[in-house]
Amino acid sequence: MSLTSQFLSSATLGLAVGLAGAAHADESTSRWLSPTMLSGRANMFAPDLNFLTFQHMDKVFATRTVAHGDMVWTLPKSPVSLDGTYTILGETHDL
Repeated sequence: MSLTSQFLSSATLGLAVGLAGAAHADESTSRWLSPTMLSGRANMFAPDLNFLTFQHMDKVFATRTVAHGDMVWTLPKSPVSLDGTYTILGETHDL
């Protein structure tokens, strides 16, 4: 096993353990600055780790609910069709 694979395996396990509790903005700052969480965020796009980070983004970063203000606007609806194909590097795909 390469050093990178060992690191990502350790980071995956550490992040999984770190994600076990719910994230709340009122928790101590030390949770968000632990070596496990710093490493997890630094490697969140690594293929061996991103399945955890993308599913639990609210637990990887401190989050909180923000109340709306007095002036609220309704966003306009503007549906778009996703039918069709696209080409990347000469290879055609569809959804």
